[in-house]
Amino acid sequence: MFEKSLSSKCFNEELLREDNKYHMDYLTNKTCPTVQSREYLFLDQSAGTLFVVHTIGWITASIFTLLSCMLTFWLICQHVKYYTKPNEQRLIIRLLMMVPIYTIFDLLSFFFLKQSIYFTTIRDAYQAASVLAFFNLLLMYLGQSESIRIIRLSRISSAPSPFPFCCFTFNPSKHRLFLPGLKLGVLQYVLVLYLTTFTALILQFLGIYCKESWSIYFPQIHLVSVQTISSLIANLCLNFFFQAVKEDLSKYQLLLKDICINWALFFVTYQEHALAVAVFAGIIEPTDYMTADSISTSTQSVLVSIEFFFISILQLNAFSATEYILISKDDKDEESHIPYTALEVLLDALNPIDTITDLVYVVGFIFVHMLLRRPEPVQPPHKIRRLSSVRSSTVSLPMRRTETESDLVPMISIIDLSDSKLSDR
Repeated sequence: MFEKSLSSKCFNEELLREDNKYHMDYLTNKTCPTVQSREYLFLDQSAGTLFVVHTIGWITASIFTLLSCMLTFWLICQHVKYYTKPNEQRLIIRLLMMVPIYTIFDLLSFFFLKQSIYFTTIRDAYQAASVLAFFNLLLMYLGQSESIRIIRLSRISSAPSPFPFCCFTFNPSKHRLFLPGLKLGVLQYVLVLYLTTFTALILQFLGIYCKESWSIYFPQIHLVSVQTISSLIANLCLNFFFQAVKEDLSKYQLLLKDICINWALFFVTYQEHALAVAVFAGIIEPTDYMTADSISTSTQSVLVSIEFFFISILQLNAFSATEYILISKDDKDEESHIPYTALEVLLDALNPIDTITDLVYVVGFIFVHMLLRRPEPVQPPHKIRRLSSVRSSTVSLPMRRTETESDLVPMISIIDLSDSKLSDR
């Protein structure tokens, strides 16, 4: 019996050594896997059980993608039709477009497994713009100008910290660089995501990326690690800002919006990285027809299509157009209200100029203000109507204030009389 237990122990140790050797080889292998995934596997019945599973997955992903796109496009049409608050709705439309872009390109990466890197690059590039759009939307809710935002933040003496710093509180009113610091934290993710995704695209085109391998000798593991760290920082900055303003902006249903955005932009990304870890750990193994990475990509596509369907349902309430429809009905007889065509609204909403401006600002903030110790660069305000100069002279909609009249009047007087004091904060 002793010999039996000893042999069993030796056998387990041998299995453990082989398992460790497998992971070390997987991490240090200098050769890209040679197993080639078949693109149209759902037509190849010779794959047996894999054929059935792959076909069911593809059909499931297609159905949920179609449903989520239909719901989202209906909501976008509502905002386009009642485009009464351009400074807010252009950002909302940009956020809503995340659903069809993410699901469609994920479905294409499922269908064309060998070319999935190109589709995920486009998807990730738009994801970065969506993160920035959500942050700018929160800023718009807080105030239409930087001066109003600073004043409203100065009233917040204490706010709870987000996870994992739940036991601590912070005071936004005492930190002069609170808003610039959060902008820096969000914009660095946009910059990192653009750089890493397009770097991956170029390396794939040159044939040295090797999406099927997570070896340290190939770029994928390094680029994904940088993206993960950067996304954690951006997510933390968004959550700090959310915790600071959630009570003041409670009427905007920030909690529901935050759930949608965190689910769509961050949780889905972490889920993709978790599947990558499963590939590295050997939990997802290659077959004669598909590499482990292709199986991971297919699984992620199915999960994303289902998750974004539920996100699209939540968005119907989180980004409802009801408020803007009521404003449109109130203003329909006013001369100042000139309806815009659908094409003009979409061009205004998807105009990337403000994203470029924000990136220039953060680069100037880092190199001019932080490194060279020069005055903080001034970020130009976002133009609310970029197409107004084309159609007529300035056409402005009736101003809809987020504060009551009693709150806003003294606020404006403070801005006019104490502008120098605000710039010193």
